[in-house]
Amino acid sequence: KVWLVSHKKTQIPYALKMLSKREIIGHHQVEGVIREKNIMSSIDHPFVVNLVNTFQDPKHLYMLIELVQGGELFSVIHTEVRDGIPNPNARFYAACILQSLSHLHHRNICYRDLKPENILIDSKGYGVLVDLGFAKVVMDKTYTLCGTPEYLAPEIILSKGHDKGVDYWAYGVLIYEMLVGRSPFYTYGSDQVSLFKRIVQVKYGFPEGIVNDLAQDLITRLIVRRQANRFGCLARGDMDIRHHPWFAVIDTDKLLNKKIPAPWVPRIRDPLDTSHFDSYRHVENEPSGGKSHLSSHQQELFRDF
Repeated sequence: KVWLVSHKKTQIPYALKMLSKREIIGHHQVEGVIREKNIMSSIDHPFVVNLVNTFQDPKHLYMLIELVQGGELFSVIHTEVRDGIPNPNARFYAACILQSLSHLHHRNICYRDLKPENILIDSKGYGVLVDLGFAKVVMDKTYTLCGTPEYLAPEIILSKGHDKGVDYWAYGVLIYEMLVGRSPFYTYGSDQVSLFKRIVQVKYGFPEGIVNDLAQDLITRLIVRRQANRFGCLARGDMDIRHHPWFAVIDTDKLLNKKIPAPWVPRIRDPLDTSHFDSYRHVENEPSGGKSHLSSHQQELFRDF
């Protein structure tokens, strides 16, 4: 659960992520949670959410995280009246995300869960990458199956071993979803097996007249079956993407200093405004995990948190 909290003395609001130790042990996620904390502690970037502090008690781990109040990019792309956003808006968010991914990749961190739900909009309207639960330092290749089905790269589905190239595939899928209003491999009512078949065969098309030529060109260079031929994985790394003509109008320094007017700036009434997120009132009083106490051996597993 993530709670909205504020500091007693300064009144500064934060998000407090609360994790049940018992559930973490039950799901064999101890190593993953400690990895997430270590990776987040090592990162300082305007477009990656900031971990402020961590602590624990006998039953829970807590991560105190900077509050990003504008809601999910998902809610910007998919509204009650439309799906998809205009080209300049998609380019702005894509530029933010490219900066955060590059920052991770330069530290050999593979993010592995890129999707619109994991990008939040900050108070100035900029995209911020959150939830580094699947992020991992990958020096060579890793083999864990993780991520969200519609965003999985072929090499993950085929268990061929993967590295940061999977983030560039997902990045192409995300740009497509922003512009078209659905992900490229999604078809209504189809099952996961046929979804995976379409991904592995790279079977998708562009609807008539929606995506401009430059954006199409970039997407088709990112959604490439062979990792070795995929943009972001070539000799120039992320520079191929940064220097692509679709991004020509973006001034990186201005972007990083948040000097470019964002396409949409959330209206935030006060420091504790949560109106841009779905309501989770119904779970507020749910009992928190774990009746029995953990053994000292189990507590020891969290020593490095």
